Amino acid sequence: DITASGNTWPTAVSSTIGPLAPGSSAAFDVTVSIPTGAEVGTVDIVEINVTSQANLTKTATAKLVTASGSYKLFTPLVIGRT
Repeated sequence: DITASGNTWPTAVSSTIGPLAPGSSAAFDVTVSIPTGAEVGTVDIVEINVTSQANLTKTATAKLVTASGSYKLFTPLVIGRT
């Protein structure tokens, strides 16, 4: 099972992966939605917890830090004859 906790911003994770053979690994997606209006440089930390379905004592934890940023949009300047 995969869970997310401790976050403020909306975060979605796959609920399960596998089954996996012992010692193997698998990728999964984590999607964090930065709220509209979040100030540049604001961060949110989410803890991702993965627990074996076959043995609940087998777990892994990771922290994911997401930061809001800014970007500049440049539109092309088109010069033509009139």
